[in-house]
Amino acid sequence: MFGLCHYHDPVMALKQMQRVVKPTGIILLLEHGATKSTFVNMFLDFFEKRHLVNTHGCKWNQPMLDILRDSNMEVKELKTKHYGTTYYVVAYPENMDALAENLKSVQLAH
Repeated sequence: MFGLCHYHDPVMALKQMQRVVKPTGIILLLEHGATKSTFVNMFLDFFEKRHLVNTHGCKWNQPMLDILRDSNMEVKELKTKHYGTTYYVVAYPENMDALAENLKSVQLAH
């Protein structure tokens, strides 16, 4: 599977991941995107078009923090490397708490 950088709508891709993951499952992401460093972002932005052509559409300067926030996933762990451009994310589906409560009530009923 490609990374989120290949999707036209990465938020929708994360929402679909949440939809299909088991209620007790987790979503692991290793992604790349924009950083807090203005200098590094200027480099990413400058070479964006050349990079898109050479990597079959990879958008390497996506605003990953915004994408994660908009997906409504429950981020358990977030680490960055490589000047903040590589993101390691451990997350739960958006409705993990509701699903956990439903599972408890189903188990109690049986």
